[in-house]
Amino acid sequence: MTRHVKVKTTSGEAKEIPLGVIRYLKIVDGESRDGPQKAKIVMAGDSSPVMTEQSVADLRSGEFPLVYVGGGVYVPRAHIRQVEPLSERDRQGLADARKIDASKFKTRIVLAGDLTSVWGTKSIEQLNERRMRFVPVGNGAHVHRDNIRKIVELDDRARARIAEKLRIDASAFRAQVALEGDDRPKLSRLSIIEMKAKGLDLVPIQPGEYAVRGNVKYFRSFLEEEQEDLARKYPEADAARFATKIVMASEDAMLSTTKPESLQAAFAAVNVGYDRYVPAANIVPDRVTAFSKDEKKGLKDAGYAMERNWRSSIGLINGRILSPATAEQIKQRREAALAKAEAPSSPQIAAE
Repeated sequence: MTRHVKVKTTSGEAKEIPLGVIRYLKIVDGESRDGPQKAKIVMAGDSSPVMTEQSVADLRSGEFPLVYVGGGVYVPRAHIRQVEPLSERDRQGLADARKIDASKFKTRIVLAGDLTSVWGTKSIEQLNERRMRFVPVGNGAHVHRDNIRKIVELDDRARARIAEKLRIDASAFRAQVALEGDDRPKLSRLSIIEMKAKGLDLVPIQPGEYAVRGNVKYFRSFLEEEQEDLARKYPEADAARFATKIVMASEDAMLSTTKPESLQAAFAAVNVGYDRYVPAANIVPDRVTAFSKDEKKGLKDAGYAMERNWRSSIGLINGRILSPATAEQIKQRREAALAKAEAPSSPQIAAE
């Protein structure tokens, strides 16, 4: 299903813009510099920019997260494939091609698919000055933490396969970083230990593989009928070995051979009912509320079973999930899970 952002243009027209075509948004002053700000939405191809009555702050949301790259420019986070530092040669090439002063630009933001790159005035160090949002993957390039699907630790055998396939010297690479919506993993010279030391909250999901805690929405048992369906679609896959389905914030999923109860300990997760577990650290206590009648309207579209007895709505750092437990029960379970967790490290996942 194509997702859209709803805007009201400065000419008064209501429009729905497909998220997939948006390159960036830029802050634009209103009629008075002291008055309300507006936004310019720049899209792919030859589409003319759309000027909106809403500000960037009005348009950004949990479903449409934006990353500020400097100069009043915001890029949809999900579209960022990697950020690269600009060299003097890069800046000179940009200046010659565009006939502009390119001295202020410090980074190139490479976007997904056919979307043209965006130039940023913030350096990677400035983008990471509050916390580690961009993870180094080699040759100066960085990927956004919230776009990481999983990270796979590389051993000598894996490096040998990569070297043979790509015809490169892979001896310096320590990990492979898979991104949401990108089937070409990035190679990183940082080890798992180094990534953790830089503040990346990694949790083992099976031997040698890790997920970013904040990117996981919930996980549950991988059902027998799902194993059978996977075996029919991919006869060469050993479907019976998968025990858990991990659902990401993007609603995409990945499979793990580790049992849910082991992952519950690793993630310090809360059982929110109907065989679903949510990392306790991802639950926002102030946004855990009693389920209201108004929320029933969108249940079917959101994929929830209408006949179930939902009693609470759980606000997460990466979305929202419903539960048959009461709001108070969820808050108590969260506190208990966090108290029980072994901080700062997570339990190790053994082969099962």
